Amino acid sequence: MLASGQHQTFSYESNGEFWRLNTYQHPDAPGCPYPHNFIELCGSDSSWIPNQVNNFPQDDADPPIDIFCTPVTSSYDPNDKTGFPTGLTEQHFIQPNQQIQYAIRFQNTGNDTAFTVVVRDTLDTDLNIFTVTPGVASHPYTFRMYGPSVLEWTFNNILLPDSNVNEMASHGFLTYHVEQNPNLPDGTQILNEADIYFDFNEPVITNQTLHTIFKGSPLTVGFKEKEADKNVLSIYPNPTALSSVIEFSSPSTQKGTLTVRDIMGRTILNHSFNALKGNNRLPLTVGKSGIFFVSISVGEWKGVGKVVVE
Repeated sequence: MLASGQHQTFSYESNGEFWRLNTYQHPDAPGCPYPHNFIELCGSDSSWIPNQVNNFPQDDADPPIDIFCTPVTSSYDPNDKTGFPTGLTEQHFIQPNQQIQYAIRFQNTGNDTAFTVVVRDTLDTDLNIFTVTPGVASHPYTFRMYGPSVLEWTFNNILLPDSNVNEMASHGFLTYHVEQNPNLPDGTQILNEADIYFDFNEPVITNQTLHTIFKGSPLTVGFKEKEADKNVLSIYPNPTALSSVIEFSSPSTQKGTLTVRDIMGRTILNHSFNALKGNNRLPLTVGKSGIFFVSISVGEWKGVGKVVVE
């Protein structure tokens, strides 16, 4: 919490990793601000993972603002759909009540000019069709909503050349925003795909997008904050240069499970051990630098902790 006029400086090693700093505005702040800043590929690029900026929302929830960021790619499926933010881990975790922006791309890979392109998208039932806002597109279009949450864009007289004649001009795209239904529970999965019609041909079906709702800190996906408050593991030394020791008190003598995840939610270590009733000590070696979240389960008891490996 910073009062008016206060400031704080954060300093980290420039090792090429992706860093993001975000905060919340005062409840009475006008509009829908979500202030944040990020930096990547500063210093050595040995740890850099591209496109992590799209795992998180942009500060563009206000209607007059739209921020779109996408990597430049070479070989890819020319007809696809992407939901932003893309979300964390393979489950694509996002917050409840978070706005989603979809981008649909298409390309005429046939052998003649496409005169009409129609894109139909049936919304997931966990999205609110009444909040849909069509966005920018590569060509003029007409838009309508009908039936059970069906969205339809029609590009009349688009005259989209085939990719063999003019590869650059053979592409098109559209975007739109939509809100979730209010207060979706944790674990809710939002799935979506679109059908793209080129003139009278059978539709080209895009990939299926996925978002999973998770309320809590996006960097501790898989851990419950209430559990973390109850049973915090003692890990030392922390930070550590190579290996640490985990100390915890088990309520019973049972088989336990140790799980270590990185900040993207990927499992780094997972093994079983025999717990002793009372004080226990376990060695911890993850083999690389970074921030790691440690979870230990013994029967119904759970403990969590965080370790920094330098």
